[in-house]
Amino acid sequence: GGREAWYSEVSQPSSIIIGKVDAATGKQFAVHREAGTGLASVSGAYTLLDRAGRFVVAKGQTLSAYTDAKPGVRSSAVATEKNLQIPASALCRRDDRLVGIVLLWTGDIAFATADGVVGVVPGDPARWTPAAVHAYSVNPPQVCAGSGNVETVSNSIAADENGGIYVVTSSAQYRFRWDGKQVRPTWRVPYLSDGPQGG
Repeated sequence: GGREAWYSEVSQPSSIIIGKVDAATGKQFAVHREAGTGLASVSGAYTLLDRAGRFVVAKGQTLSAYTDAKPGVRSSAVATEKNLQIPASALCRRDDRLVGIVLLWTGDIAFATADGVVGVVPGDPARWTPAAVHAYSVNPPQVCAGSGNVETVSNSIAADENGGIYVVTSSAQYRFRWDGKQVRPTWRVPYLSDGPQGG
């Protein structure tokens, strides 16, 4: 019956818009609006669509999965399948926010936060619980507590077929590995930086 394309507008803290259009014609199928999280996303551009047709969006400190309200009917409304509030243990600072997400070859979902936390959650939203979030911070606890400069992330992330997760921070390029139980860095390559860029 054709293909649908999903989109999101989630940069503002007060409103979130998720929509579907016909991929061939651009005809609008459905628009879903909800109240924002109160914490602006770094970007609403980094989303993913999994093999089950779920549209996953990172917004503020929440990961959300959306589906067709009528399974397999692309012209149906947008339904929220599950929201996962990222636990404080997987954030560096109180106002830390999700930046990017990527689908891993295992089907799990990796994420990175603005303050340098890299984490993984199950690909199936039915298994999304705070306990199912596995994370690693590139910043030591004392830096996250407010002492010193935070190594930040401002772009999305990438993955390879061997469990590798690639993250660029304000100071270095990293490769992390997800082994199904924990996220750990395998290498770090620093580079010269002038620090944050003003606009």
